[in-house]
Amino acid sequence: MGVPAFFRWLSNKYEKIVVPAQEIEGETVDGEKIPVDQTLPNPNGIEYDNLYLDMNGIIHPCCHPEDRPTPTSEDEMITLIFEYVDRIMNIVRPKRILYMAVDGVAPRAKMNQQRSRRFRAAQESEENKIKKEEERNRLIREGLTLPPEKKKFDFDRNCITPGTEFMAHLSECLRYYIHERASTHPAWKGVKVILSDATVPGEGEHKIIDYIRKQRARPSHDPNTMHCLYGADADLIFLALGTHEPHFHVLREEVLPMNQKPCMKCGNIGHFPDQCEGKMRDPNLPPIYIKATFLFIRINVLREYLEDELYVPGLPFAFDVERAYDDWVFMCFFVGNDFLPHMPSLEIREGAIDLLVDIWKKALPRLGGFISENGTVNCHRVQTLFKDLGEREDEIFKQRKEEEDRNRNRRNQKKADKKRKKLAEGEQYIALAEGFEAKPVNAPSENKGLVKSAFEAMKEREQSKPENANKAAAAALKKSLTDDQSSVSTDSIRVIDTTVPGADENLPTEGTKRKAPDDDSDEGEPEDNVRMHEPGWKDRYYRNKFQTTADDMEHVNALSQSFMDGLCWVLSYYFLGCKSWTWYFPYHYSPFASDIARATIKERVEFEPGSKPFKALEQLMGVLPASSGKRFLPETWSNLMWKSDSPILDFYPTDFKVDMNGKRFEWMGVVLLPFMDESRLREALKDVYDTLNEDEIKRNTLGTDYVMCGGRSTAFDSFCKVYEIPENDVTLQIVPAVAQGMTGLIGKDPEAVLPGSVYYSPLTGEGLPNIESNNAISVTYENPKLDNPDYSMSLILPGVNFPEKKTGPSDIELARLGGSRAARRGRGRGRGRGGRGRGGGDRGGYGNHGNQGGRQNQVDFHKMGGGGRNFQQGPGYEEQMQHTHVEVQNAFTSGYQRRPANNNGNYPPRGGHNNSTYGSHSSQQQGGRYSYNQPTGGYVGHHSNRGGQSYQQPRDGYSGGGGGYSNSRHSGGQAGAGYNQSMGYSGGPGGRGGHHFNNMGSNRPQNPERGGYRNNSDQNGTQQGGYRYQGGSGGRGSGGRRY
Repeated sequence: MGVPAFFRWLSNKYEKIVVPAQEIEGETVDGEKIPVDQTLPNPNGIEYDNLYLDMNGIIHPCCHPEDRPTPTSEDEMITLIFEYVDRIMNIVRPKRILYMAVDGVAPRAKMNQQRSRRFRAAQESEENKIKKEEERNRLIREGLTLPPEKKKFDFDRNCITPGTEFMAHLSECLRYYIHERASTHPAWKGVKVILSDATVPGEGEHKIIDYIRKQRARPSHDPNTMHCLYGADADLIFLALGTHEPHFHVLREEVLPMNQKPCMKCGNIGHFPDQCEGKMRDPNLPPIYIKATFLFIRINVLREYLEDELYVPGLPFAFDVERAYDDWVFMCFFVGNDFLPHMPSLEIREGAIDLLVDIWKKALPRLGGFISENGTVNCHRVQTLFKDLGEREDEIFKQRKEEEDRNRNRRNQKKADKKRKKLAEGEQYIALAEGFEAKPVNAPSENKGLVKSAFEAMKEREQSKPENANKAAAAALKKSLTDDQSSVSTDSIRVIDTTVPGADENLPTEGTKRKAPDDDSDEGEPEDNVRMHEPGWKDRYYRNKFQTTADDMEHVNALSQSFMDGLCWVLSYYFLGCKSWTWYFPYHYSPFASDIARATIKERVEFEPGSKPFKALEQLMGVLPASSGKRFLPETWSNLMWKSDSPILDFYPTDFKVDMNGKRFEWMGVVLLPFMDESRLREALKDVYDTLNEDEIKRNTLGTDYVMCGGRSTAFDSFCKVYEIPENDVTLQIVPAVAQGMTGLIGKDPEAVLPGSVYYSPLTGEGLPNIESNNAISVTYENPKLDNPDYSMSLILPGVNFPEKKTGPSDIELARLGGSRAARRGRGRGRGRGGRGRGGGDRGGYGNHGNQGGRQNQVDFHKMGGGGRNFQQGPGYEEQMQHTHVEVQNAFTSGYQRRPANNNGNYPPRGGHNNSTYGSHSSQQQGGRYSYNQPTGGYVGHHSNRGGQSYQQPRDGYSGGGGGYSNSRHSGGQAGAGYNQSMGYSGGPGGRGGHHFNNMGSNRPQNPERGGYRNNSDQNGTQQGGYRYQGGSGGRGSGGRRY
């Protein structure tokens, strides 16, 4: 499950969770590559026991790789999959288990999303074909000679779906690959390999977690097992955290910024697509390929961050951090998942998860307990959270509109700047030309050589080889037909006809490009019929999306209950397994939080037991468009997708609406397809089931998992014993002592190639030979049975040795600010989103003032030069370094320093106030065991020539004494309550910084109902975070929050 923007938000906020993976590459000697000795200690400094591969995160990139030319056959793609697995094995080097999980048939709830993606992809493919043909015809009409179209390998990625011939062939090839590696590769000698292919129902990552969950429930499980899960989806982090296994890492490819990849428009590197100037890369140069690099996400470090962030003191019940982790995972589902449409008021980029955590922490004391328990949901407690969220929806939508307007203005400004730059360049050329013409013809010219060289350069370009120009034309055509539509026109490419002699006699002028689509322009801005920032938004939403009104409580109750059912289904899916294979959310849009709060909701949600997954070909009928169905389904089945007499023809529209829903990018739109009716589908298929041949029946049959190992594995002999028993349906219990703690049931594999036999290669065309003497064994595998199928343990197992702690107080405090990027910009959780006040509230500061809010541990960061930070560890830390000065690195080279306390515990004036004046210096604070005086007044900063993002002072100093209150008559913001070793570049008084009041420079709020927070103590700093005009009390030193 992908959650857009989640990983970026997570890694920016909790910076220490991510470390780069170290990979040793083999050397090449005399053209022969020497393999890496993977039996040596892991270069990452950690020895992993189990490696789990979400194979679809490998299959997809190998079918359209970025580090090499596009494969020309399916078999070549499969060999790339082998190479990719080899790379992962080289990085991780597991000692016990390798689990390879391919996506099988998905639950019905997931099929809606799969269906939308595949139909939209087919529609875009057809549109691109039409555009390509139109473009070719246009170029031919203009007299351009185009190279003949090359017949390319036509790969439809929809074949990466259970039930297709490609997936069946892939399974066969993976079995061969495992046997070859287990028979010959030293690093595989002790590893047991579990293969769960596409015939086994369930998404790959959930099959993996089901294995871990059931192994963990057995007494033979080692609680200190070191797990590593590879995959590309954000939900792997949820799954890993939800296992409550503290020794867990997630491995994923590093996603490079777009300016570090070849531009999709011009093929060059070094700029973003929206900055592309359309200068096509020389077609004679080799393509640019970027080799993937990898990152480890350390779940143990994420646990450390969340343990601090989720802690709520003074509860009427016992606080359990493991239960808190589960609640956090559950709340993350609110902002995005593959099974429910996202809620309109929650966007990760706007700080939605921080907002939910804040609401949860405030509500927890009155809820009476956590909102989830071992995979089940207390719906009434969740409804309380939605009530608190619903009270903020009006302001969220207004602030979103303000942010969108600011972004639009930035885009327009950027566009205007680009035009001015081009105009200035043109004026320079005109001035140069006028300079040439101003002198008499016979006058000596300083520019003579320049004119000559320019003339010769033009001549050389025109006399370049025609075939090169034709290549350029073809390249331009190709780029013009990419998904994003090129900004480059072939009008700018002039092709010389070789049959015309003397092409240099009359040098033509350069061609003129047609106007390119501009990613930054506001042309084509999506229509917003709902206008959630204006009064009446809820009724407009229901009329536009549901053709009813917000007062239709029968509809609101049904919609809200279905959404709550969905949240319960999702949580159980992640913690217990699939509770219902047939449930799905029957709407295209979600309710508002305020609707769920006012709806009649059941306290507990139960799902009908005994549901079964679809069969593979049935799922293909449910998710594929007709164009793909004709390729991957039996003819009698695919006819139901397009023939006029089909009883289910309405399931497969070729023309359908994509509701942009106020979004700019099409992938964010809602694909309005009719929901598939399972009963109608099954009824229609009754008449075609008997037309399936033997191979199709096999592909449509539910399969089983397999476990394989080589002859050097401790489990090899026990696996071989299965084949010594005459009966075919025999099953044996795995003995954990010989399988390194692994448990489960094994049986005979009907397709097994026994040791000593020849294992015939399915990829001889790719140069992969037969295994002449197989030395591996394969058996069927079944997870151990649980006495309680709803078993889930939200606890740490006895005997765990916790990993070494990786975070310190400074890391925790930095996370509270939203990470170092947010701290530098003054945009942590107190971001404020203001901007119409004098200082622009979204650049406000963040006051994490422990002594004002009851927390003793604090750190103060100050920027000191070229990216360096000055760490000031003040009184209140148990582990503080009293009266010492430790230099870690030079602060002017992006290092860090600790500033010392003097003998009295007093700190020197803080950095970052260059040429600024101070306000009041009152308010003596108690800092742990020591007291110290701090300047507390608003920083006027009128004399700073650098200027700030929000104030007239250095943005790396204090950019808002009062947490960035933008309506202060002081440029630096209201005075604080003593800078009690606050953390962040911009300080604050312990309030929730970054809020604004909408008044231009006045000291009095003009719009208090929207203003948020107000600090009444402009000079003496007696208040502790301010008073809020809406919804509860002020800050109390817990740091800025964003609303």
